[in-house]
Amino acid sequence: MRVHVCHFFIDTTSIRQVVAIAAANPSMPILLQWTGGRAGGHHSYEDFHQPILDTYGHIRRQRNIVLVAGAYSHHELG
Repeated sequence: MRVHVCHFFIDTTSIRQVVAIAAANPSMPILLQWTGGRAGGHHSYEDFHQPILDTYGHIRRQRNIVLVAGAYSHHELG
């Protein structure tokens, strides 16, 4: 059984913190979910694109990070 650790972020600082966690634990799969806030994400007031553009190189250097961009709305699920 493969276990993943999932982190839901609110800003660029928290994205960088999880990249550091992933670097310290290279054998642990890490899911990094980013929704941003201004496009409807409710956990952040950050722009969707700029924080990922600022941190994308750091995220991609960690082979154990899976980047999940966007989220669903509970209204869409019925």
